[in-house]
Amino acid sequence: MLGRMTPITMGMEITHLGSGSRGNSTLLSSGGTRALVDCGFSLRQMESRLLLAGVEPQSIDAILVTHHHSDHSNSAKRASDKWEAVLHANLSTANKMGWQPISECRTFGHL
Repeated sequence: MLGRMTPITMGMEITHLGSGSRGNSTLLSSGGTRALVDCGFSLRQMESRLLLAGVEPQSIDAILVTHHHSDHSNSAKRASDKWEAVLHANLSTANKMGWQPISECRTFGHL
């Protein structure tokens, strides 16, 4: 017999900023920390989409790039530099983007 189920709130907010051949990006917010998963739109479009979602672009703490295709990575480095957000990518993506691991982005292994 199952007991009463109590929902567990993780406290994470997910905001879909857009998806398609012109760009992809999703905002994750939790406990005052904000991270973008992909940054595929132009920098101007990224800033506009964040502002429409009620988020100041400079409040982004991290950008995680899933892979090197431009619809996922287009403005990631420029946004990271401008907003002082930590850029994350796996080593293969960092190499394909021409980013210098450690100095320009943090790398991770297979998940």
